[in-house]
Amino acid sequence: MQIIKPRIKKEANVVIMGYTDRVGEIAFNMSLAESRAKSIAGFLGKEFEVTTIAKGNSNLYDNNLPEGRFYSRTVEIEVQTPVKY
Repeated sequence: MQIIKPRIKKEANVVIMGYTDRVGEIAFNMSLAESRAKSIAGFLGKEFEVTTIAKGNSNLYDNNLPEGRFYSRTVEIEVQTPVKY
């Protein structure tokens, strides 16, 4: 976040999506994914317009492998900066 935050322009919209692996109950994973996204949003503070989305176990990686489950426990940060002409 220390690298990303200074590069975000004030007029940008930030979307933070939280993910989990597919182990466990769906409701728990959705709650965990939302917590992950909100945790990262907290680092940004109130300086930016931030939307958090819980994606849950959306299978970013192969969950049949331990490495895939590890990498699925993540957040994705999307910065949408309006273009000025």
